[in-house]
Amino acid sequence: ENQNWTVEKEKEYATWVEQNITEDFFIRYKIPIDCADLLYAIRWIYSRIYKLPAAVTTKENKFIGHWSSDWGHLPTHKEWDKDLRFRKALLFILSETTTRTLPLDTYPIRIDLDSVTPGTPFFITESHSGVIARVIKDGSSVHPLQTWESTYPAKIRKLNRRLFLAPRPESTICSGLVKFRWPIYRYGKWTYLTPKEHPFYSEEQYKSSFYEGYIDYTDAVGRRIAVITHDPEERINKLIEDITNYLRERIPIVLEGY
Repeated sequence: ENQNWTVEKEKEYATWVEQNITEDFFIRYKIPIDCADLLYAIRWIYSRIYKLPAAVTTKENKFIGHWSSDWGHLPTHKEWDKDLRFRKALLFILSETTTRTLPLDTYPIRIDLDSVTPGTPFFITESHSGVIARVIKDGSSVHPLQTWESTYPAKIRKLNRRLFLAPRPESTICSGLVKFRWPIYRYGKWTYLTPKEHPFYSEEQYKSSFYEGYIDYTDAVGRRIAVITHDPEERINKLIEDITNYLRERIPIVLEGY
């Protein structure tokens, strides 16, 4: 019987993500992913292992989840990666979700150490998304948030580990640092808790006061999570290196487009 998500369960999820997601995770299990798939796949795999509710809103605005019976005819298995029924459902939901469905399945959160944990998704308008891999609190990293990211198109590939880098989020679509909404059984059917009912809910990252005294969004997030005492030059060099890597990754994709 499925349990419900709680603050405690979210903590366990964060620990699991930090300990289990590696750059070759999706290669090992032969799951093709793009940038948004990464967030959904991790959440669904964890939910399947620990019998927690999982749901998504598809591109056609259909609400589907662990209760859906479309795959009931397929054989199941106690290990998730050998469970044909689960794998088929997972591949289906990955094909039906994008960075555009993320605003429907997530809610904006407070920017502090309780809320921003491994497994926490972030997305930038409708163009890119990633998930927090580790939170480094001791100031040994240029930015305290390290991320796992993938890219477009969906294929079986290594994940990229990066430092968190994001422009100012948009309040209209609630982008930025977010968490997945909790599916609950209410009035005889599965639905989501409303964003405001979640314990980590906050719109602080959209307020101008969030940025006061900081260089930009990335900096404001970093200072709230850890005290960064980095030399500005070192930070600039690291950012240049990150941006260079982003651009290099785009080259084969653009060439393929041509």
